[in-house]
Amino acid sequence: MFTSESVAQIAETSVTTGVPPRLYFGVDGCRGEVPWERGTTTEDTCLNKDARCATQTGWREVWSVAPGADQSVEGNWRDEGVICPETHLPEDGRVPGADEIRRAFHDTDFSVPQLILDPPKNRTLVTVPVYLQLDFPDAGFEPQEIDTPDRARFYGYDVDIRPTFRSVTYDHGDGTSTGPTSDWGGEYPDGGITHKYETKGRYSLRADVTYSGEFRIDDGPWHPIPDTVTIDGTAEPMTVLTAKNRLVRR
Repeated sequence: MFTSESVAQIAETSVTTGVPPRLYFGVDGCRGEVPWERGTTTEDTCLNKDARCATQTGWREVWSVAPGADQSVEGNWRDEGVICPETHLPEDGRVPGADEIRRAFHDTDFSVPQLILDPPKNRTLVTVPVYLQLDFPDAGFEPQEIDTPDRARFYGYDVDIRPTFRSVTYDHGDGTSTGPTSDWGGEYPDGGITHKYETKGRYSLRADVTYSGEFRIDDGPWHPIPDTVTIDGTAEPMTVLTAKNRLVRR
């Protein structure tokens, strides 16, 4: 049976292998039509029953052909089974494939990562640890938020894209970095990402996040996208000062 689940499996295979999916067409199986002679059947009544469909009228036989193959040659076609009236097949015979899924993933308006720094006011002293914490603003799609691109991009199917968190790299602005890591950091004293500056100056820190992703078709199960996107974070300034000891006579 040609269902949303089988379409998702076709799309997942294409995404995983990079091989373009075959073209799928539904012909009037009730009247015995075949894809290499589409439009030649003139029968008005159902000649063939199929117990897999609750409705005996209107069911269609699904055939597939490789992209670029001669569609008038019977041997180029493969019988994929039955599609019943309660399911659907895109009118142009296509299903979402690797190119469409990957392009939609890369076109996602990802949330640009930000940093929360401790000490506050982005000022510290040399050798005093700075605590870094990863944060995502409301704008854009952060990990686990669902993006729903225009269904016209996917031949009439509803496709959802869900970014997932893969790793973060903390750039300390002094030529050093921490990561890639799965640690989102935190505030003093429990945060797991810290850095000490040995010389005074002004530094620009940021967190660069690598997103993975998942997709689903027509509210079906989620499938991984074997690709990643790295988004450079928003720069956050840090002023590092020195302190001098003085003896004061009272």
